Amino acid sequence: MKKTKVWSALALSVALLTATSGAVSAAVVDATGKAKETTANSAGFVTDNTTVIDPQLPGGGGVDTLPSGPTNPDTVDPKVKASDLALYAYPTEFNFGITKISAADKQKTTVVLTQKKWATINNNSDGTDTTDPAKLHQRDFQSLRVQDGRLNTKDWTVSAEATPFTNGTKSLTGASINIANATEYTSDPKGKVVAKAKFKIEADGATVTSDILKADPEARFTSDLKWATDKVTLEFPGAVIDTGNYSSTVTWTLSGTPDV
Repeated sequence: MKKTKVWSALALSVALLTATSGAVSAAVVDATGKAKETTANSAGFVTDNTTVIDPQLPGGGGVDTLPSGPTNPDTVDPKVKASDLALYAYPTEFNFGITKISAADKQKTTVVLTQKKWATINNNSDGTDTTDPAKLHQRDFQSLRVQDGRLNTKDWTVSAEATPFTNGTKSLTGASINIANATEYTSDPKGKVVAKAKFKIEADGATVTSDILKADPEARFTSDLKWATDKVTLEFPGAVIDTGNYSSTVTWTLSGTPDV
């Protein structure tokens, strides 16, 4: 009988240990007069990939409400998201119109053509100017506009290159697109952008014009470079002039590191 009682006592002891091991102790006021407990806290963050940012006019001019098209010299992307690093506005075209030429023009060292203030689709067939308001762009400026909604503090830069002006086998060898009196802006008071007030884009398909608009790591939100449409010129040697319609393509490149 004694042996049986010993085993019963052991069983009871185990049961008591099991019951008390899972209990939560309460803070008891000690000699300092205080009792303390702790509470766990948490907060999570995800990138906003849904909110759309309205395109902004250069220089902090407010929301851009003019859609892309013949009346707007810029192409604007209305679907840039809050988290994007994006080149959301850029010149639709550089339109130098139609120019009457003669043998004397071929003797010129340099021929300079100024950009027209209307879209190519509104060019008069004989190359003359027009004062018809319906044919003029509603704005007299062009721009490069960058939206930066990243969380990463890294810089970005915009560069450009252009293909040769060609018409079949003909080419305006030595041509360049020149932009002057450009002004920069950023909406972030903590950051800054550096821009080229005057720059040249060689139309040779090989030369890259870099750092046209460049931001330091702190420049966020919207930044832009703006110039008047008539501050864009096409320059080339007179010796390469020939009749026909010549075309080229400028490629604008925004370089930066997106959030991951």
